[in-house]
Amino acid sequence: MSDLLSNHKRLIIGGLAACATVTTGFLLYRSLRKKQEFIEVGKVDQIYIYPVKSCRAMSVQHGDCTKRGLKYDVLTDRHWLVVNEENQFTTIKRQPSMVLITPSLSEDGRYLLLDAPEMTTLKVPIDVSDVSEGDPKIVDTRVWGQDIQGVYCGQEAEDWLSKYFKGSGYKLIHANSKVALRDATGMKRARPIAKKGDLLAYQDDAAFMLMSQDSVDDLNEKLDNPVSARNFRPNIVVSGCSAYSEDNWKFIKIGGAILRHMKCDERCLVTTVDPETGIASDSREPITTLKKYRKCKEEDKPLYKDSPLLGVHLGIDQEGSLSVGDTVYAVCQ
Repeated sequence: MSDLLSNHKRLIIGGLAACATVTTGFLLYRSLRKKQEFIEVGKVDQIYIYPVKSCRAMSVQHGDCTKRGLKYDVLTDRHWLVVNEENQFTTIKRQPSMVLITPSLSEDGRYLLLDAPEMTTLKVPIDVSDVSEGDPKIVDTRVWGQDIQGVYCGQEAEDWLSKYFKGSGYKLIHANSKVALRDATGMKRARPIAKKGDLLAYQDDAAFMLMSQDSVDDLNEKLDNPVSARNFRPNIVVSGCSAYSEDNWKFIKIGGAILRHMKCDERCLVTTVDPETGIASDSREPITTLKKYRKCKEEDKPLYKDSPLLGVHLGIDQEGSLSVGDTVYAVCQ
């Protein structure tokens, strides 16, 4: 009889322990789930695509977030690149007037059109078979220490660019669907910021860059001469949130796309070039002011060094479309 009572007690105690374990597990699950919930943080204010790296942005009303970057119709962000006669990529730092080269898409969707001051319109065929007969010419180059190729966009584009830059040997190349993209995990960094599947054409560090208009507004309160979000060359501008809150968005959901925080964006002298005039600020603004209050934490210096931070670089976890006016949701960290 005593053995039966003892077994009964053990069953009761075991049952209570199991219930406690299940309850604790459920509460932990609920807590973790709550932390991972997307909350509304703002609205999409602007969407920008830069078909040619370092050239002027196209402001668009909608786009597709893809593994290759932001896509609008047949144009994908930073999938064309200007290289010099040594096949080194050319940027705003070397040629500030690049910001005045304005891209657009022809009505029939067959050409990337480029316009610039005192230049006739350049028509760049998007299909490489329209550029040359036979096998296309492939150009080898490097972007931030990583090898990548591009399809040569023809002599007409080379002549146009060389005339505009008042030099020789400037070429336009295209990372079309046949060009192997860079693996972002292969970039040398103080700590890993990318994961398997993060791909780059001619983008610097990540496929997407996002910032809030509120951050720009807060910066402008500290400047004598206001700047625009375009100085910072973002893909997505969000409004309706507090300044710099984007720093803490671990995951971002817009439309059908889910984007992932990789790192904050360290800023350089490119931001000092006025996107309307192509002239760099003599006072090195807004970098001078940003350095006064937007430095990284001491433990993050190996990653960011002394560069001021504004906006965030993002990878993509789920492809999808987005539009101006879409609600932006985030998981905050």
